Amino acid sequence: MKTAFISAFPPEKFYTAGDWSSKLEYLSENTGNWVYINSLRKQINYDIEAWLGDPALTGGDYQAGVMPVSNILRSGYEGMMI
Repeated sequence: MKTAFISAFPPEKFYTAGDWSSKLEYLSENTGNWVYINSLRKQINYDIEAWLGDPALTGGDYQAGVMPVSNILRSGYEGMMI
């Protein structure tokens, strides 16, 4: 089964950010997000890691998607400021 790990932030921007100040900006200054996302990342076998707006998700033939998020699934949420 092809699985996508769908992050709430662009992972490539986080991983390539040189300093922790920039990394924290991508986490919305919430280090709990990083702990939560990484704990799930280490427990799941996935074929691609992408973020919600990543065009790679629309072209793939994925049977499952894992989204380690909770607060973006609420009414009135207008998206990440990234």
